Order: sequence, then C-alpha cells, then structure tokens
Amino acid sequence: ASLFVSAALPVRAELPDACWAFTPDAEMVRQTLYMPIEDLSHDLKVPIIYFEDRFDRVDGAVYEGQLFSVMNESFEPVTRPQTAVLWGFAQILVGKCPFKRHLSAALPPQSRFF
Repeated sequence: ASLFVSAALPVRAELPDACWAFTPDAEMVRQTLYMPIEDLSHDLKVPIIYFEDRFDRVDGAVYEGQLFSVMNESFEPVTRPQTAVLWGFAQILVGKCPFKRHLSAALPPQSRFF
C-alpha cells in the first residue's frame, strides 16, 4: 500500500543535497557527546558552519547536547541572529533528553514527536 501512496505524491525534479557541506576539505569541529546516565561518549565531526554560536566551535570540547538549526529545504545552516527573523528552518537537538516524558505530556497530542 505504501508503494501506491508514495507513487501518488508529487515528485520534485531537484532535491538539494543535504550533505553538501560535508566535504573532505570542509573545516570541521570535533567534539564529544557525553550521555551521563548511560556513561557513554560519542564522537562528533561537524562542519564548523553548522554551529549557531561561535563559543560552541571548540575542537575537543565535551557536551551533553548540541543544538543545530538548518533550513528545511536546503539543510543550510542558520545562525543565532537569523533564528529571530527567518521562517522555514528546523532545530535539531543532538543529545539525550531525560525530560522528554515531561515535555511530551505538556504538548498537545497532535504536536507530540516523541
């Protein structure tokens, strides 16, 4: 059934490449994502242009979470000042969300994404 549903959807001629900034010559920031409850660490390697705040652009830093904002259509990075004036962007929180049960309960049912 899903084949028929997807076949009925309009097809865009050109979809932007979401990985356009992840090139071998891109300036990258290497950080560690630490999850204290599980006592696990994950290495991140992200193009520097994706960090909203300059103080987050620290090689070797250890964080429990990192926030990225990107344009929905092109996956282009959105800076902190742009978040105040732009529409059509998504905010992606990379990390553990220990309070998601409380956050989910506060959202109306149609908005829940957990």
